[in-house]
Amino acid sequence: MNFGNDSTSLHNNTNEEMLNLQPWFVSAIIVDGLVISMNIIQLALLLKKWSHLDRTEHLLVSLCISDLICGITMFGQDAFYLKEFLDEGKINPTDLENMILDCLLMFFVLVSNFHIVALAIERLVAVSFPMNYNMFTTLKCKTFTICLVWTLSVLVAPTVTVVQKIENDEHKGNYKGQRIIGGVLLVACITVFSIYMILVFALWRREQKMKELIPEELHRQLRDRKTTMICLLFGVAFLVCILPYTISLLDNKLYHYSFNLLVTSNQFLNPMIYFFKLYAERRRSMSAASQSRLLPRDRTFLTEANGETSPY
Repeated sequence: MNFGNDSTSLHNNTNEEMLNLQPWFVSAIIVDGLVISMNIIQLALLLKKWSHLDRTEHLLVSLCISDLICGITMFGQDAFYLKEFLDEGKINPTDLENMILDCLLMFFVLVSNFHIVALAIERLVAVSFPMNYNMFTTLKCKTFTICLVWTLSVLVAPTVTVVQKIENDEHKGNYKGQRIIGGVLLVACITVFSIYMILVFALWRREQKMKELIPEELHRQLRDRKTTMICLLFGVAFLVCILPYTISLLDNKLYHYSFNLLVTSNQFLNPMIYFFKLYAERRRSMSAASQSRLLPRDRTFLTEANGETSPY
């Protein structure tokens, strides 16, 4: 967790500022621990039903793994910084350490962004072009999508980090590199917002066209709608957690330590959304089972009312 718009700012903090950082490091370690535990639980639940996963859940497995790695990495970093602060009263990372940590932070944000965009594209095709959706269920397509997400993240994160270091010159008050990072993250946020707004419009238009469907098709439509709404929650969580930090990169005056906690909190919210998805599915299953148990009683009541002998 880099407490500053650029991790090299740790060099320039006064003792009083460093003392104020201590509770934020402790809070960051707690959030990191929650990220690790929640994603381990989610990964265990996903692996338990591995043979029955749909395409959306395969993407969630990949996202869960990246979130878990992020939690472990950030926990180690924050714990090390806190120990160094308690032992020496200051934190003095090297330029190489700063560059690596900035690259890791950028990587985890980008890999989360690309996963969420992939989920949105999958849902957009499912809603707008249901006849072509089968192409997304093939092993080849799922493997290609996940590999593309990780490859893009691995390529873009180091490139942006190196450009940031080249363009930044704190001694001259030049933060052009930092604003480049902010611009990249802003594009990521705008992309998520735009594609999910398109998805919302496509879902609304589909519902308007399919109001007269037969019950079986209507049931499938409602199931797709619920899956799409869950994916929308992933997009909203990403924007809420990343956008404040992104804006602070563009204007240092808007920066606050809590924005760093928000960035890591995104990896905590993702499994929570998945748990909500499981809870909603369980409630629907229980409701359907309850209705099926009541059906024979309704038949018995109607039969006896007509003076006939019930076969049940």
